[in-house]
Amino acid sequence: MTPQADRIASLDVLRGLGILGILAVNAPFFAAPFALQLNPLALGPLDDPSLGVWAVVHTFFERKFVTLFSMLFGVSMILVGGEKRDPDKSPILYRRLGWLAVFGALHGAFVWYGDILFNYAIAGFIAAQFRSWKPGRLFVVGGLLYLAFALFEVAGVWVMAYFPAKAAQGMAFMSPEAARATIEAMRGSLASVQAENLKTWLMVLQYTVFYVPSTVGLMLVGMGLYRTGIFTAKAGVGTYLLFLLIAAGAFAALGWAVSQEVATGLADEMARALRTTINAVFAPVMTLGYISLFCLILKSPLRGLTMPLARTGQMAFTNYLTQSLIMTTIFYGGRGLGLFGTMTLVEQAWIVGAIWLLQLIWSPLWLSMFRYGPFEWIWRSLSFWRSVPMRRVAGGA
Repeated sequence: MTPQADRIASLDVLRGLGILGILAVNAPFFAAPFALQLNPLALGPLDDPSLGVWAVVHTFFERKFVTLFSMLFGVSMILVGGEKRDPDKSPILYRRLGWLAVFGALHGAFVWYGDILFNYAIAGFIAAQFRSWKPGRLFVVGGLLYLAFALFEVAGVWVMAYFPAKAAQGMAFMSPEAARATIEAMRGSLASVQAENLKTWLMVLQYTVFYVPSTVGLMLVGMGLYRTGIFTAKAGVGTYLLFLLIAAGAFAALGWAVSQEVATGLADEMARALRTTINAVFAPVMTLGYISLFCLILKSPLRGLTMPLARTGQMAFTNYLTQSLIMTTIFYGGRGLGLFGTMTLVEQAWIVGAIWLLQLIWSPLWLSMFRYGPFEWIWRSLSFWRSVPMRRVAGGA
């Protein structure tokens, strides 16, 4: 993180948007078996209100905000680490990434299996080697790297669509029996919950080899967006309007694909493959639409309304981990209420909204007294290898 006085408003606002948007996508993974995210009908059809929530999440949230956050993480490596050969800042950056890997491993193994921090740390070590590249090179290499792995994923989805029976045989964890077994384990004792979470995290971790290159690509694109001023609201209004227009076209195509899938009750494999293809390939374009929208707001008289979002973004690390702690307390047994597998998507959406409101309120209140969120302070102190000032000084920044 940059010092308080040197913060860039647009980055904080977009970081806040990203951390809230990510929760909308993560919520079903907290609340129900992983199998249901790949096979939503494993335990039966969804009711109409839940289908509506599913459609909104998969149209407006899925991939866009993790893409945004990955791009922003690329920017942070320039802000923290400076140029590649900076003898003072580079060690701080690498300690920062090393400690992030530790936090991610602990978070994934013991709190929630869907951790993204470990993936970011690994991708960050790679992307950091190219942070001094010129914008054009960052865009070309990053974009091609992302696109290559997106198309690889798309190919697998279409194979599954054409051979659904064979795909199901090779993915036993998607079966109704596996889903019910997961629900039973996650409602059980602390030992049962921790064992199931660890097992799922280790399974997810195997796919890091596929996630990391794609994430590196997005981080490079993010660096390019920063160096060209697009991320810092310095581009012209016309540029942002053009990006919004292009993004609107991508959203329209995705919305149509989602509607086709919903019309079949999520039972059509071809419709699912089409939706996944559009989302995978064009997520960065749609993300650029969100970036443009909020940069335009920051250029307008409405910029003051973004303050709570900016404060939420300043505490993104704390808010991300807090989301995990709140959601697992609600849904996990042993150390929580044990409501895993009991809520509809509509009920989950209400919880997401409540957490959004909570974080938009508590982040400004906390930062009125302290310079950093609690986890940001720990991370920053470890990165600098000394305790940094935490409390705000009266009358200071």
